[in-house]
Amino acid sequence: MNHTFKFIGICAIIFMLLGVSPSYADNTVDNIWKDDTVNINLGMFLTNRDTKVRVDSRTLGRGTELNAEEDLGLSKDKSVTRTDIYVRLAQNHRFDFSYYDLSRDTTRVINKTIQYGDVTFPINTTIKSNFNLTIVKAAYSYLFIRNAKMELGLSAGIFIQDYDIQIQQIGGANAQAKAEAFAPLPVIGLKGTWRFSDKWWLRTSAEIFSLSYDDYSGHLTDVMVAVEYNMFENIGFGVGYNNTSFKLRADADKFIGEVNIDYGGVIAYTKVHF
Repeated sequence: MNHTFKFIGICAIIFMLLGVSPSYADNTVDNIWKDDTVNINLGMFLTNRDTKVRVDSRTLGRGTELNAEEDLGLSKDKSVTRTDIYVRLAQNHRFDFSYYDLSRDTTRVINKTIQYGDVTFPINTTIKSNFNLTIVKAAYSYLFIRNAKMELGLSAGIFIQDYDIQIQQIGGANAQAKAEAFAPLPVIGLKGTWRFSDKWWLRTSAEIFSLSYDDYSGHLTDVMVAVEYNMFENIGFGVGYNNTSFKLRADADKFIGEVNIDYGGVIAYTKVHF
């Protein structure tokens, strides 16, 4: 969390310094950004993941601390398709939307006894693990700095992580256990764009969440930086880095325990803007 706050502060200072430029008439500024009313990014997210989960039981007590990649054999590195869209609603207002699916599954022989919720899987059991994780992000931004060189805005929105983790024994008793949670988390942050030139743009964003409510408590940080090259009038290409860290503790009907999800990696995409 401290790193994210520092990132937001540094971004704010840099963008304010970069935003110092001669005054421009509103119509001049609007003309400069006229081809950026709608922006659609389609590409690949090359992720590296670290997932820790513990599912407790009201009858058996505290569950086994699991590293999903090491203990269950889920892939650590995986590429997924990703869509990011934003639309300017008015001169200083815009709406952002993102979607990607980080689901994985695998089968392996476990090298230790695992208590997962109300079910215990003995050592040397062959199990199939399914980790379904869908990310949906939506946010509104107010651009409080906007000139011919750059934009910087405060954002507020929702970061939805819909996941379920299921473990099933292959053969024998064919035991299985599942934990799931739907976590719509309110987030606040900063979003900025700096134009090096008409061709080269820099985009950054940082969002945070920390809250305890009802049977849930947790925090989230999401940081992104990307460089874009607008090769043609309405088509460009971008490459960047996105890192997300999420932690949730719950004592609810469908999930008792704790999950820590960290993933990050390179984003490479084609952009269409008009």
